[in-house]
Amino acid sequence: MDDAKEGVVYFSLGSNLQSSDMPEYKREAFLKAFSKLKQKVLWKFEADNLPGQPANVKIQKWLPQSDILGHPNIRLFMTHGGLLSTQEAIYNGVPLVGIPIFADQKVNVLKSEESGFAKMVDFQNITEASLDLVLNEVLSNPT
Repeated sequence: MDDAKEGVVYFSLGSNLQSSDMPEYKREAFLKAFSKLKQKVLWKFEADNLPGQPANVKIQKWLPQSDILGHPNIRLFMTHGGLLSTQEAIYNGVPLVGIPIFADQKVNVLKSEESGFAKMVDFQNITEASLDLVLNEVLSNPT
């Protein structure tokens, strides 16, 4: 992260939905969108291999979320919107792209969006284009 001159995007869907179990077409949408970023991407990915992994994406089965969110080069946290993840992002002043899956996550992301530090993406309707749009919007917004 220290060497990421353009910053880092951290992507974690928590522990209930594993990215490695995501449908292939959705994984490909994320990979294509991430490959266009000038930022490096840290992806909490629960398998050893990610076919089509771009050079700017690093996968790990476990990542120290609190440390990542506290790093000065973090630019964006893509999250499921769980309460603890949301609180950690707020504490560290990290903008969110929320992808709620169930329970309180949608409410947490909606409240974050109303407060001006998040954008929500509907997991069911994820496409490369929808990810491009939200990533560019949040990463280019100085507030």
